[in-house]
Formats: sequence, C-alpha cells, structure tokens
Amino acid sequence: MNWNQFYHEKFYWPIYKNRLEASFNFLRYIFGARLGKKTKLLGIYDCRVKKFSVGATFEFNLQLFCLAHQKGIKKIDIAIICNPLQPVKGSKYTSWITKDNWWYFFSELLLLLNLNPKLDSVFLFKSRKELDRFLNQNLHHYFVFPPLFHYANELSERMGLYRFFRDFYRQYRFLPQLQIPKAINLWAKAFFQKYAAGRLPVAISLRLNPFHSIRRNSELVVWQTLFQYCLEKKFNVVFVVVGRKNELAQASRLRLPNVIFSSDYEINIQQELALIANALFYMGTASGIASLAFLSNRIPYVITNFLRGLKGDLIKYDWLKPGVKIPWQNPELQKLIFNKETPESLIEEFENLFLKIDKKKWQARAAIDPALESILNWPHLIK
Repeated sequence: MNWNQFYHEKFYWPIYKNRLEASFNFLRYIFGARLGKKTKLLGIYDCRVKKFSVGATFEFNLQLFCLAHQKGIKKIDIAIICNPLQPVKGSKYTSWITKDNWWYFFSELLLLLNLNPKLDSVFLFKSRKELDRFLNQNLHHYFVFPPLFHYANELSERMGLYRFFRDFYRQYRFLPQLQIPKAINLWAKAFFQKYAAGRLPVAISLRLNPFHSIRRNSELVVWQTLFQYCLEKKFNVVFVVVGRKNELAQASRLRLPNVIFSSDYEINIQQELALIANALFYMGTASGIASLAFLSNRIPYVITNFLRGLKGDLIKYDWLKPGVKIPWQNPELQKLIFNKETPESLIEEFENLFLKIDKKKWQARAAIDPALESILNWPHLIK
C-alpha cells in the first residue's frame, strides 16, 4: 500500500470526510436554523444522490408518508434539486439520462410523487446553493428527510429502508398506501373492460434493461412458456404486460393471442401502476414497479428473482431472506420467489394463485358502466 492509498483509506475517507467534514456540514445547518414550530415535512430529492428510478422514487414517497404519520404531520412538501445540464451522476444513469431527455423523466417523477395524499407543494431547485438559501429561511417550519446530516454530506438514506417499513408496521399495525387518483383507477377498469374483452386480466412486469444489471433481467423464454401454457389450457385470462416501450421492444416473442402490451397505448407511469392495482393479480420480476405490490397487502402477487434484484442495492436486506415472515404480507395471496423464474415455478404459482382468488368478487369490483369507456380517450375525462 503506497502513501497516497494509505492516506485516503485510513485518514481522508474514514476520519476527515465521514467525520470531521461531515460534522461541520451538519452543524452549519443546525446553528443556522431559527427556532419555530415545525408544521410540515420536507422531503429532499437530490437527483445527483438518489437513484433515479421508479422503485426508489416510490419507496422514498412512501417513507415520507410513514414519517408524516409518525410525527402527526398533515402536509408534505418536496424539494427537488436538479441541474438540467447535469441531471444525474454515476455511469449507470449518465449513459441514458441526459440534458436532452431529463424532462421526460422529471414528468414521470412528478406523477410518482403525486401519489402521496399528503403532498402540498413541490419545489424545483437547480443547485444545492438554491436549496440552502431556502432552508436557511424556512427550516424552522420543517421536519426534514433525509436527515440534514445525510443531505449536507450527499449520503443516501436508503440503508435499512425495508427494515424501516417492517418496524413501522410492527408499531402501527398497518403500512400506509400511496393513492392512485380515482380517475386513473377508473381508466384502468375501462381499459380492462375494452381490451380484455371478457377475459380476466393478469398484470405482468418484466425487467429488460439492456444497459445495467443484465443478470437481473427476466427470462423471456420462461414467461413465453407460461403464456403459451395458459393459451393451450384455455385459461380465460389475458396477460397485460406493463413497462417501458424501449425495453418491451425486445419482447416481441411474447405477442401471443392472450397477451396485451400496455406500451402500445402510450400510457404513463400512473396508468401502469393502476393496471397492476386493478388486475385480477400481478406477476413480475423484481424491479421498481413491483414496489406497488410488494409494499401492500391487498394486491395478490408472485414476484420472482427477489433476492437477486436486491443485491448490489443500497438497501440492507440481510433480514429479508427465504422463509422470513414479512409483517404486512398476506401469505395466502402474496408470494416472493427469491430465485430466477423457471417454467415449472411460474406455471405452478400461476395456477395456485388463480385458483385461490375470488373471481366473482373481482368482477363485481371491476365492473363499470360501458359509457365510461370514454375515459380512455385523451385527456381521460368523462364527458
């Protein structure tokens, strides 16, 4: 070990960067804050620190909702820091999120944040300096998340995230749910009524990222086997595959008579989530959009490749292992498979869940007046 390496490993990072400088960054916010009654929660979404993904954003929003409940807070503000000229950092994101397409991802981010029923205001700052000025003037109004120590030192707050949800459930005996707008839920029911055409819809999400963590991707031939099996056995189901259009372009082999691609209809992330929430049940590979089902106890699901999907993430999942009881999970209708999907496992889990679900109850809940199919037309308003 040379001197430069020794200096960085033994002094710079563990002592100076993570202790001395980190403590100074933290204290300058504390001593700069005025005293006052804290009436709101401020969630800070720093695009250069956070994972810019559907799952990370959904879980961040849900954690804000839980924290607001803990503190008896009725309103949540969210501060987004993003320089459109350099929106993200890290090779995983800079290769496909750029200054030219960032506004597309920003619009998706807003749709995800809008699922929080306690959301009051969203602020957009181009730099940390702009947010610092805002904090200096308004910190006395807010509880802040992530904690100021994390914010000041650009640290992620995702460590121990699932443990946080577990402990919250154990304390309060429920996990609050982000809410899809009523009009979007109605849209999903109208979508099923028109395009499922009397068949029972099963929502499917597949991970097909061509750039990163390819080992986590879905096995298309395995899912094709499930769809083909159900077609041959004449199951009265239609598989509705949700996901990004560019990823699903790789899945042309899945275009069978009992399969619909939601990307063919140019829908947004809220509508994709609504299809999962309103389907008969959900099946998918562990990926961001699966958080909606996993962090609920009311959406029947089978999620595969779960452990592999978490490896390499910042979430501490050491307690989350095969056989462990997840407090909020409904063990009758919700199942995690920690290994890669196989034809045998998918078919077995599909048949098992299909037999258990009360289909008449689902049909009664999904039924709408045929006239309401007009909501499928832009801008998804009822005449």
